[in-house]
Amino acid sequence: MKYFWTLFILLFSSSSFAALSGKWQLIYDYGCDGGEKIATYQFESNNTWKSITSSSSGIYATEDDMLILQFNSSKTHPTVYAGNQENLTRYTGIMRNWNGNTGCFELDKVGNLD
Repeated sequence: MKYFWTLFILLFSSSSFAALSGKWQLIYDYGCDGGEKIATYQFESNNTWKSITSSSSGIYATEDDMLILQFNSSKTHPTVYAGNQENLTRYTGIMRNWNGNTGCFELDKVGNLD
């Protein structure tokens, strides 16, 4: 299944990778019950991203106003995030990991828009 999502994301290509480049803050909540956690990630124009504070990393794709992130970690179950762009600095959506846990998220641009 991991290879299916990787292939899907790579085929879900877009010319807007550069628009997502930079530092973003992920606010995620398994269960969407108010138990939010926050992490900061650096997004690169080659459709990869990595954590600012840990070894977590992944790949992403955008198309029109849609975003898909695949989170890879040796410590947790891989997670896929799917969301819609609300404006130039925010995406919101849902997530699910391979263990079946689901939740919601918000991804916000950090700092200025260069």
